[in-house]
Amino acid sequence: MLNEPPLEQRYVPRVPRQESVSIQLTLPSLEQPESPRVVTCETADISANGLRLRLNESVEVERILDLCIELDGDPRRFLLTSETRWCRRNDHLNCYEVGLIIHDSEGTDYQDWFELFRGLSV
Repeated sequence: MLNEPPLEQRYVPRVPRQESVSIQLTLPSLEQPESPRVVTCETADISANGLRLRLNESVEVERILDLCIELDGDPRRFLLTSETRWCRRNDHLNCYEVGLIIHDSEGTDYQDWFELFRGLSV
């Protein structure tokens, strides 16, 4: 299901940056023990609590996704948990844009990611 993005509801500003992101789209389960499917894409913008991705396929709203983000110039990889808030087709760029909110989850790099934005430049 594709939804339009909501009106501006951000608590922190987003920084326009194109960064590499890997997303795990398929989670193995007892009923379907298939291997996880990982999709590589890029960000359009990022913030301490969310990001906008550009993908070749749509993603349903309210889906929990595991992300691995690599920032240019930073040797770390940030493992994060997110939830899709909206997804829309961008015909001009021939892709889907997906808005995600990042959740503070155990076993992720949420605190390091959040702290990164104190000194992140545009």
